[in-house]
Amino acid sequence: MGPATSCGKNATNNANSRNDLLGCKFPRFRSCRRSKGGGLLSNLMKIAVAGLGTVGVGLVRLLEENKESLRARCGRQIEISAVSARDRSKDRGIELHDSVAWYDDPVLMAGEADAEVIVELIGGADGIALEICNQAISSRRHVVTANKALIASYGNELFELAKNNNVEIGFEASVAGGTPVIKALREGLVANKVKWFAGILNGTSNFILTEMELNQSSFKSALKKSQELGLAEADPSLDINGTDAAQKASILAALAFHVPFDFSFVSFEGIEEVELEDLKYAKELGYSIKHIALGELDGNVVCVSAYPTLVDKETLLSQVGKEMNALEIFSEGVGSTVYYGPGAGPEPTASAVIAD
Repeated sequence: MGPATSCGKNATNNANSRNDLLGCKFPRFRSCRRSKGGGLLSNLMKIAVAGLGTVGVGLVRLLEENKESLRARCGRQIEISAVSARDRSKDRGIELHDSVAWYDDPVLMAGEADAEVIVELIGGADGIALEICNQAISSRRHVVTANKALIASYGNELFELAKNNNVEIGFEASVAGGTPVIKALREGLVANKVKWFAGILNGTSNFILTEMELNQSSFKSALKKSQELGLAEADPSLDINGTDAAQKASILAALAFHVPFDFSFVSFEGIEEVELEDLKYAKELGYSIKHIALGELDGNVVCVSAYPTLVDKETLLSQVGKEMNALEIFSEGVGSTVYYGPGAGPEPTASAVIAD
């Protein structure tokens, strides 16, 4: 079989645990470690954060609240050494230490800040976010990002650049928020050939469909409620037109099937045309309507899509409600594994950033 290729839009649609069991104990602190290049790493990991929106603020809070447990688990203390955001005077409800450097230019920060890791939380497929990552990697700094649009559109170029500069890119937070589906594909299932995956990857769309199904709310009313709860953006178009889920599906496909990152090959639609009558008839037939991201390997062809889909009421995915995300992955040898959890929000996303 040759290398897998993507089909176009017109196509048919744990060492720690082991030692714990043996009664062994790890040292609480480690003074230093070897880096990939063989040099010594200090016990302090300095990071620079670009973007202090809800996720950036959540990151600062979690790092402060969990600093002792993180140091015990990682063997290194994580410290924010620099930040960059639009407005220095804005009250974000957090306090930064006096030692934290503030940069008005995040690209400059990515190149010269006293930091081992640059955390990109600005968002957007290109523009400033892409510049930050390119600058950081070219300056031989690791990158951690929650930016699905960036990875889906420029993942190939960024990973090649990272390889050439001997640094790593962490992007767990780009898909399913705090639910570790990226690590499942990159690590947990690495010994198995993935045949397909199917999942609910956009919390806003799932919340709207759940409200419509359970409370007979109109689409407009359910959308408004999701905005009031902070689940949907002021401009929710990327969520409800399917773009967000499709970008995430393209990332999962690249990892699952070893194909290039290429969002342009994903076929998708949103939930704007789903009506209460559709949900009513689906229920009578024993189905729910969910927005499902699907990726499957058929021979040496990979097909990736994201559409409103009839899901049998007897299946796990049909039971996923409100803003929750879920992903089922079927691979040879293991069969189906299912991952469920919060797909958005400051703390779940910040949790994934810290894990990277």
